Amino acid sequence: MRVNPQGKYVDGPNPNGRGYVANETFPVDPVITEIKTMNKNDFDKILTPLPEHRLRTNLYMWILDKSLHPFRDKINTQEARVLYVSRGYGKMNATWNEILPFKEFTVKRNDPDLDEFLKRATSLQVFRGAQQTMPSGICATAVDKIAKQCSVCPQCFSGDYPAGKQVSA
Repeated sequence: MRVNPQGKYVDGPNPNGRGYVANETFPVDPVITEIKTMNKNDFDKILTPLPEHRLRTNLYMWILDKSLHPFRDKINTQEARVLYVSRGYGKMNATWNEILPFKEFTVKRNDPDLDEFLKRATSLQVFRGAQQTMPSGICATAVDKIAKQCSVCPQCFSGDYPAGKQVSA
C-alpha cells in the first residue's frame, strides 16, 4: 500500500527498499505496524485506536525491545502504528473529497499500561514451564470476550479447577 500520512495514495517504491516514498515526513524506517480489517460501518466511526489494539501494539514494542533479536536496534520500539483497513471500499473523506479505505494511528510505548498483563503472562509461563499451580485471573468471568471463545471455558469456571490446584499439562 502506498499511502502518505494524510491517507492519500502515492506512487513509487522507495529506492532504499524500505517502505514507499510519500514525502519527506513519511516514516520509511522499519516500524511495528498492526494491520486490522474493520467493518465498513465501524470504520467511519473510529477516531483513535481501539484499546485492545493499542495495548497489543504496545506489547509488541515491549517484546521486541526486551528480545535478543538482531533487528531489535533497527526497529522503533518507542512508537508503532495501527493501520485500519475498511472491509468495504472505505468512506468519503470530506477533507480529501475521495473514498479512502485506510486509517492509520500512532501508538506511543507506555510500559505501565502493560504491568497487569505482564504479571498474568509471567504466571502462565511459570505454570507451563514448571508445572506450578494453575494461575488465576486470566479471565475474570465466563462471559469475558476471550473466555467465550475458549474451548476450556466450561472447565475453568466449573469449580473443579480452583486457583492453586495442582494440574498436569
